[in-house]
Amino acid sequence: MLTLPEQRMLPSGPEHAYSDIIDGLSGSQGYMKKMNKTNKTEKKVLLFCLLIETVILAILAVRIIMAPRTAMTVPHADFTATTYMDEKDGGWYVDADYPLPDDGLFVFTPETAMDAGVYEITVNYETDSEQNYSTAVADTNTYHALLTDHAKLTQKLTALTYTVWLFDHTDNFSVNNYYTGSGYLIVKDITIVRTNKLERMAFAAAFFLFLLLDLVLWESFRFGSFAKFLYARRMLWLLLAAAFAAMGPNLGGVTQGDDIMFHLLRIEGLAKSFSNGIIPCKLQTNWAYGYGYAVSVFYGDLFLSVPAVLRLFGFTEQFAYNFFLFLIHFGTVASAYYCTRKISGNRFIGYACAVVYLFNPYSLASIYYRNALGEAQAMVFLPLVVYGLFRILSENTENASYRRSWIPAVIGFTGIVESHMLSCVICAQFMILLFLFNIRNVFRKKRFLMLVKTAVLTLLLNAWFLVPLLLSYHNLALTQPYKQYIRIQHTGLTWNELFSWNFGADTAGSTEVGFLDVKYTAGVVTALILLLFLILFVKDRAEGKKRIPSAAMYCWSLAVLSLFMSTQYFPWDNIADLLGSHATMFTNMQFLNRYLTVAEVLTPFILCFALINLKNFAAENDVRITSAGVRIAAAALAVLAFVNVYPQIDSLPAKNMYDPAWMGRTDTQMAEYIYQKDVEYTSEDFMAHKIDPQYDYVPGKITAGDGVTYADFSQKGITAVIRCTNTSGAESYIELPLLYYEQYHAHDRDGNELAVTPGTINLVRVAVPAGFDGTITVSYDYPVSWILSEVLSLLTLFGLVILAVWKRYTGRMETLGRR
Repeated sequence: MLTLPEQRMLPSGPEHAYSDIIDGLSGSQGYMKKMNKTNKTEKKVLLFCLLIETVILAILAVRIIMAPRTAMTVPHADFTATTYMDEKDGGWYVDADYPLPDDGLFVFTPETAMDAGVYEITVNYETDSEQNYSTAVADTNTYHALLTDHAKLTQKLTALTYTVWLFDHTDNFSVNNYYTGSGYLIVKDITIVRTNKLERMAFAAAFFLFLLLDLVLWESFRFGSFAKFLYARRMLWLLLAAAFAAMGPNLGGVTQGDDIMFHLLRIEGLAKSFSNGIIPCKLQTNWAYGYGYAVSVFYGDLFLSVPAVLRLFGFTEQFAYNFFLFLIHFGTVASAYYCTRKISGNRFIGYACAVVYLFNPYSLASIYYRNALGEAQAMVFLPLVVYGLFRILSENTENASYRRSWIPAVIGFTGIVESHMLSCVICAQFMILLFLFNIRNVFRKKRFLMLVKTAVLTLLLNAWFLVPLLLSYHNLALTQPYKQYIRIQHTGLTWNELFSWNFGADTAGSTEVGFLDVKYTAGVVTALILLLFLILFVKDRAEGKKRIPSAAMYCWSLAVLSLFMSTQYFPWDNIADLLGSHATMFTNMQFLNRYLTVAEVLTPFILCFALINLKNFAAENDVRITSAGVRIAAAALAVLAFVNVYPQIDSLPAKNMYDPAWMGRTDTQMAEYIYQKDVEYTSEDFMAHKIDPQYDYVPGKITAGDGVTYADFSQKGITAVIRCTNTSGAESYIELPLLYYEQYHAHDRDGNELAVTPGTINLVRVAVPAGFDGTITVSYDYPVSWILSEVLSLLTLFGLVILAVWKRYTGRMETLGRR
């Protein structure tokens, strides 16, 4: 049994920042008066800062309201062309037969003086290609004063709106339109609108800066000085580590891996839903040109609210993504430090383990080569799961602190549920193994009840997400595009790849990296840590001292097993043959390198236990050099992890992504959460459907049945309205540009419900009664079970918060009473 070290509790407010000293000098009235005077001064400083900040924020809020909103439309007659101009369909026409400059510049607007601001540019055009694009240009005196993308003029649209950020005045702002030699292009007119997004950005930046300043002041007063606050909270080192992990490609843009468009579309979908007042979001309407995609039902996006809110304030897509990525890195290193620091009682061991965890090659390769944002979020919370289970299964149940042992585990489980379901599945698989190996300990009364409490609270807190997820999977036949991965043994690593120094892919200057091009590895540092622990364990058992707890051996064994499961030598194909269709509980991993996650999460804990063993050996034998050796070994492994990983991510090419218009089509990355009407089909069939014009998602396309005419179709948020008439004498139908989900309901203007069924390529088909003449409203309605689950999760959260505040208040009153 390993007893956790007692943790010194810090006071909770500036009025108690010197409580330890006051307790020791309680008889000194003069000292007490001095402390009271100091506390009053600190409060005055805080109040003064809050007053100044409030005034500044009020001024910035007024600027948002009063910001100039101007619009300017440039007709095609005012364009300048780089070739001879032919007018067609109300615009200038070009195709491959026209001579153009090498860069493909076709037409551009006259140079115009523009003040600093965020502008929305709308290009009305016509094309049959996906290669043409539009962008803004300007000469400024400030570096990076103009942020703009190559906005793709997709053939699916006839008007494209994109955003540019101008941070300095310019006298020669222009919109350039490029033809790349494919198909034809007609540019009709261009409208430039100034928004208030620059003022919104200033307000948001000031708000968060003031919030950070107030937090630092508050904590600095608690600890006596800013330097003591940084030291006590270990913030500086953790922030530096996170900054290094977030540097490299992020300074020059965003790496463009397989999943980047998927996650950016999710962020944009949340931002659009929030702007329409739809909270929580379940159906994101920005996908497939408004057809909608219920990705939020099946994929947790609670934490993506952070970049979504930044987008609402007007920040670029790139800034929102990279800022969120920095928060992920900071959360990753902070959670690893917290957990290993609590176990070891030693901050230096905590630092070393946290750095090793942050700079593990698998997670960083996934983040920067594959843009695996879901897995990255889960890596923040997995250490809390390990630490929480460690406390529940190892801590002395008679300790008063054992009553709170559920907290890390509940936070950890909630985090991974709301981040990445595949990480939940992997976590569940290894938890089952852990409980089987430790079954006698699991069923001891207090530990079992604590596990049950942890499970119940996790389910209640996440009911708002899990209930819609499980009901939708149960009630709705979904496509299963990854069934071809039923045999996945060939995706495993070789022994050489498992502990390789190099990882990633040879990008050869390209910004696009495919999943299968990336080489993953557990890394050399992981191998060294596993070897170090094994040597110490064998030595410990040979001496018969048993200084290393059984929890450490469980971590080591599960880490080694996960490494084996990630290789092509584990009998995955035999398991698939044995279990048949039930093998999907394992083979839905798609790629075996995902099992490296377990080894990477357990590695810092294994290192923590190894360093504790070395530290205890030094203390028992009074060997100073060995104690210093512990620090040297810890620092060496941390530095080695950094040196191994950082140069490889620092050299990655990246692309600037300011506005989602660079993506062009928004009907990509859609395969898993689509209703399946009749026979089952594979992802190859699905992809073929997307390419076949018959299955294309044509923006605004409406198909009417016999005798049905329609007009005035409009769509806002998750509601669509259309006026139609049925003169056929029999029931007919109308298909709307919405992907079918069972939550769609249709009503006429009198509130009568009309039948909704899946139509062609699973679009929403509404039955139109004979003789109908009126308005039909189609809305995506949350079922009662979903709403009740949301209420249940909110009540659970509020209950836990109220309980925590009450216990903290009563504890403070007891402390004051003793004084």
